[in-house]
Amino acid sequence: MTAMAETGARSAGDLEHRALFYRDEDEFSAGVVPFVREGLAVGEPALVALAGKRVDLVRDRLGAHIAGVRFLDAGVIARNPGRIIPEVLWPFAAAHPGRRVRVVGESIWPGRAGFEYQACVAYESAINAVFAGHDATMLCLYDAVGLPEVALSDAVRTHPLLTRGADVSLNPGYVPPEVMVLRGQPLPAPPATAATMTYSGVVMLRQVRRFVAAHAAAAALCSERIDELCVAVNELAANTCRHTDGPGRVSAWVEADVLVCQIDDEGYISDPTVGRTPRGHDSTGGRGLLMAHRLCDLVCVYSSDDGTRIRVHINR
Repeated sequence: MTAMAETGARSAGDLEHRALFYRDEDEFSAGVVPFVREGLAVGEPALVALAGKRVDLVRDRLGAHIAGVRFLDAGVIARNPGRIIPEVLWPFAAAHPGRRVRVVGESIWPGRAGFEYQACVAYESAINAVFAGHDATMLCLYDAVGLPEVALSDAVRTHPLLTRGADVSLNPGYVPPEVMVLRGQPLPAPPATAATMTYSGVVMLRQVRRFVAAHAAAAALCSERIDELCVAVNELAANTCRHTDGPGRVSAWVEADVLVCQIDDEGYISDPTVGRTPRGHDSTGGRGLLMAHRLCDLVCVYSSDDGTRIRVHINR
């Protein structure tokens, strides 16, 4: 590994995305508090997004040095990891043009599992693509005692830099977002009990919406949530019609307290930033997936040469 200086060794427009593994509260504070203070000392605004008492801990340890720091509860903003970049990180960076920003975050904590965890890994990796060339230093925290080994291994794969004490080192285990965001973990096929319909062409989008609305109503979703799900799935199905030659399939089923809809088609998504950043009105892609992240409670994507599978959750 190559040691890096904490300050002065970066160029304008460089992203520094670091992982810090901590074993107790003292190591947590020793990693976070100096990181924030060093940024404030050189005029870098800071965003601290941690769950529950962690926010209060950092605020207390910073003492009077909290001017220029924005505190957010990660337990709220990170429920749907797909929203963090477009709704939190991107607006924060855009609010400080011409200035380097610092971010402290902990999106993966003990207990996050399944598709929610999978979406967190994709989010962490997507940061490297979305903020490439941006003036930002981001420090991501990982509980080395409470998290399973797979989470710690994924943290290594999604962060180009590792922090140990005051040292920041290049990470030889880093895997680029083109692999981790879209091809990290395959999504399973719908269960045999799922309802499925095939669609082809924009003329069938009305039938897609009716299909989704019927199953959402059967799952006892309220009218507002039914409308949101119909819009999200319609946008994803429209992407099939716009970007592929073949038909698509939409499936719907209930898992415990979640209604799941899944879109399968023959398309391939190559850009890991799609659905993660705001798109202009003249953009030809990305807005449908961005809307799905905004309207649904969870979105997972897997894309390969065999096609694309997008799974969306609506909590009942």
